[in-house]
Amino acid sequence: MKKSLLFLIFSIFLVSCASLKEIQPEKISYGIDLSRFSDKSFLITPEKYNGQYLLISIYTLDCFPAAHLVTTPGKYEGSSKSSWVIEKINFDELFNEIYDNTLDKKGNAFVNFKIEDIQKNYSKIDVRITIHGVRITGWMIKRTD
Repeated sequence: MKKSLLFLIFSIFLVSCASLKEIQPEKISYGIDLSRFSDKSFLITPEKYNGQYLLISIYTLDCFPAAHLVTTPGKYEGSSKSSWVIEKINFDELFNEIYDNTLDKKGNAFVNFKIEDIQKNYSKIDVRITIHGVRITGWMIKRTD
């Protein structure tokens, strides 16, 4: 009995020593290469366009990433644990879609755009989840100068 108690105390001590006590700083850099559009004389900018133009459309694109429910075995026999794996949003694909849609409408620029975080809650399922997406809004225009 004493050996079991000593082992339990020693195990608790080891686990408490192994717990996370500090988080190191982390820097992550992201960028979207828009040069492929400017190479085609297509303008994409978050700024307003100060030249002459025709407003074609005020455009909004909402995008949510895919998510997959993954079930792994639990600690105890017959038990399991489910968690969501959320994919990343591909901004290159989003801007390609904006580019294609603007060209389809005979535009040559997407300006004054804003990117904001949006959420969608899924609560009528076994494992609830809130997925963060993005909303891109801007003006499709045809530059005339």
